[in-house]
Amino acid sequence: DDTYRRGSQLEKHSGYCTDVFFREAITWIKASQSTASPRPFFLYLPTNAPHSPYWLPKKERDAMARRVAEVEAAG
Repeated sequence: DDTYRRGSQLEKHSGYCTDVFFREAITWIKASQSTASPRPFFLYLPTNAPHSPYWLPKKERDAMARRVAEVEAAG
């Protein structure tokens, strides 16, 4: 449960943020498509939740490990 901003207003919501975002998107889609002449739309809804698979191939894992080491060494 958290509070999210809608315009300039804060609103309390229950559930995981991903569920809140998708619920709001579905509500908006239904409302916008229920008019006498529904219009096409584009909805981009990036989430901050990881998804499976949670692994990387060894090549990418090694490249990421090298990059992390470089960043840590640079301070």
